[in-house]
Amino acid sequence: MKYADIEGLDKKDPFKKGIVDLLMPTAKNLSKHGVRIVPQSLGEPAALLDFSGYDFYLAFKTDGVGTKSLIADKMAAAIRKGKKFKAEIWQLYSGLGIDLIASNVNDLICLGARPIALSDEISAGDYHAFTDSDLRKGLFKGLKKGCLEAGITIPYGESPTLADIINKKAISITGSSIGLVRPKKSAIFGQKLRAGDAIFAPDFAI
Repeated sequence: MKYADIEGLDKKDPFKKGIVDLLMPTAKNLSKHGVRIVPQSLGEPAALLDFSGYDFYLAFKTDGVGTKSLIADKMAAAIRKGKKFKAEIWQLYSGLGIDLIASNVNDLICLGARPIALSDEISAGDYHAFTDSDLRKGLFKGLKKGCLEAGITIPYGESPTLADIINKKAISITGSSIGLVRPKKSAIFGQKLRAGDAIFAPDFAI
């Protein structure tokens, strides 16, 4: 089975378009407060809000670790059954915490924003997931490490038990982050991108 078959990108287009169509009739709620959506940010990895009279944009983004949590769960189960891995169980979940921070702040900096804070939602199908000492230790360490490296904090979060919505043996990890583009002229909208530009990225050994 391919991820594309599960994701159903083409099939979701009407739903996604419906959400986008909510923008125009609701944007007037922002204008009452002297705030507008920066049009160049629409369709970008994060959205920007312009507060009139101030020389900054507020950037915000929502993202999650997706199915990586299932991989960590399966590896953790294998270790508990005696399979040998180089990583300990808590380290698997630590990676998820770091990934949550990275997936959010990386999209903010694409627009020239300096990330400042993230709110997390860690949901489970059964509350016993939150009593797993390896999961707790790993997520706490990973989130802390991610925050320290990104220069942000987590002032708020949610940890709902969503029985009958999430599989009893699974967790869902998502977050919403904010950042500042200051001054406004430092915003990045791909102004200097040209066809044929080279993309450089670190080469990580796996």
